[in-house]
Amino acid sequence: AREFWAVLVTGHLRRPDTLMVFVGGVGHFVLIIACVAAFRQLHPGKKEWLQFLAGGVLALTYFGAIVATMLPR
Repeated sequence: AREFWAVLVTGHLRRPDTLMVFVGGVGHFVLIIACVAAFRQLHPGKKEWLQFLAGGVLALTYFGAIVATMLPR
């Protein structure tokens, strides 16, 4: 967020990698919120909510496994 603010104030970008991580993180949160909002419009029951949440948990578990196995040693 500091790098984004610095770009707005000074117009100079010192660390583009840091700014890309910030923008990507914000984008992911917007995407997650949009998915939940769209899913709520379907008026899901308990079973559908559990399936929706289980899919999210499985995706995060898979991501964690990728990070754990691909870290440089």
